[in-house]
Amino acid sequence: MATTTSLTTTYAGREAAGYIRAAFLSNESLAAVTFKENIEYKQVVRKLVDNVTFANATCDFTPTGTVTLTERILTLEKFQIHRSLCKKDFLADWEAKSEQDGFLHASLTDALIANVMAGMAANNEVVMWQGVNATAGEYAGFETLFLADAAVLDVSSPVAIDSTNVIEEMARLVLTLPTRVRRATEKPVIAVSSNVAEAFRTAILGLGGGSYLYQGDTF
Repeated sequence: MATTTSLTTTYAGREAAGYIRAAFLSNESLAAVTFKENIEYKQVVRKLVDNVTFANATCDFTPTGTVTLTERILTLEKFQIHRSLCKKDFLADWEAKSEQDGFLHASLTDALIANVMAGMAANNEVVMWQGVNATAGEYAGFETLFLADAAVLDVSSPVAIDSTNVIEEMARLVLTLPTRVRRATEKPVIAVSSNVAEAFRTAILGLGGGSYLYQGDTF
């Protein structure tokens, strides 16, 4: 039997696919992680743990120690954004000359696309950390993966963080890390959510040491 394709809708608009990659990569957290591109379907990422030990010096060579190789499979997820924006709805609040001349200034089109891109980046920032793979339109975020991985170190008895306890809780986080992480040559970075960052700023300001938190020219 021949294949029959039925199309019940008609698309009449402008496809913004060329902007999607830039929007997807524009959320802040991606700047601090390794990004894998051009994955067709799956890619294996290997992790090496070398438990280095010393042996007494001799004239012979005897291999010792344990090297552990583990892997995680990255599976490509496909998502799409469906948004219908009628230019006519925005003309009244935009440049009247655009409508009078019978064409639309590119600036309005760019503004509409930029608005969608900003929303996409903001949504991807949330999904990247809290996403659940079983939820439509999401992939497994860091928090989901960390909680499911018994090898990930967790701070015991976590509590809600505010400006009164944020410094203490961050200190407990650092103490939870093994020495090899705290002294790693990669210079570990503590990543926190926006509310924890605000609580930390408030706590530092309350201690009178917040002058370095201000941005701009120094005098």
